[in-house]
Amino acid sequence: MVKLVDLDHKWAVAIGRIFVAFGSIESCTYKCIDAFAEETIAKFLKSMPLAKRTEVLIDLVSPKNLETENKTEFLNNLEEIRKLLEKRNLIAHNPLVLQVYDEETSDTVWRERIISEKNKNKSIDYDEIMVIADKSESLSSSIHSNMAKFRLEGVST
Repeated sequence: MVKLVDLDHKWAVAIGRIFVAFGSIESCTYKCIDAFAEETIAKFLKSMPLAKRTEVLIDLVSPKNLETENKTEFLNNLEEIRKLLEKRNLIAHNPLVLQVYDEETSDTVWRERIISEKNKNKSIDYDEIMVIADKSESLSSSIHSNMAKFRLEGVST
């Protein structure tokens, strides 16, 4: 088979960065559930998809009496993760392709893109995937930092 896309592996590196960051985010959400939910409920919550876990964590943490700035940042980070999940799922469930024709402009193009198989209007180009990689890594670092600050307040994980 002839390889037509990602000849220099730059897409693979960016996608790898995203998935390593999201692995770390997933891990942190499990620790957060352990910290903020009762043990019997935590076991159930951990089986939920990440989008649902972030929603539940927002509901669990919002009423807690924690340092306001860190709690607000944590809740905002969870919201940003939820928003980014649509892009992550588009990357995870669709192939990188060589787009030859742009139906909107009727132009011939030669560009690499991830294009949704379900909705051809949803796609990601290389510049956007780099933004997603940077944002994923930043969010991963930030929620781990938030949890470390919560531990200093006595929250145990």
